[in-house]
Amino acid sequence: MNLVFNILASVLSLFTFLAVVPFLRILFNRSAEKIQEPNKDELSTGQYLYQKMSFELDAFIQDHGAVTTLFWMCLVIVALAFLKNLFNYIALNSIASIRTGIARDL
Repeated sequence: MNLVFNILASVLSLFTFLAVVPFLRILFNRSAEKIQEPNKDELSTGQYLYQKMSFELDAFIQDHGAVTTLFWMCLVIVALAFLKNLFNYIALNSIASIRTGIARDL
């Protein structure tokens, strides 16, 4: 169980850091140029996902404005950080009894 929660905490930690990139892009107004919807056949999977997310983010900015988008990005970053810390806590809590038992047997 500890391994599963550690893996989830690591993945969420990665996504927490990756969520900062669009936040900074909005903050420094780098989304002024219009990005066209990417073609899946021309790009690798990683490039396609990045360009698709950039396209969706630009569309959200166009529809709702930069301030609303920043608000939602802040909520996403806070939620990801909370989930990361929650899974990290559960992982450490699940191994605490094992650690205590080993220390007691020594």
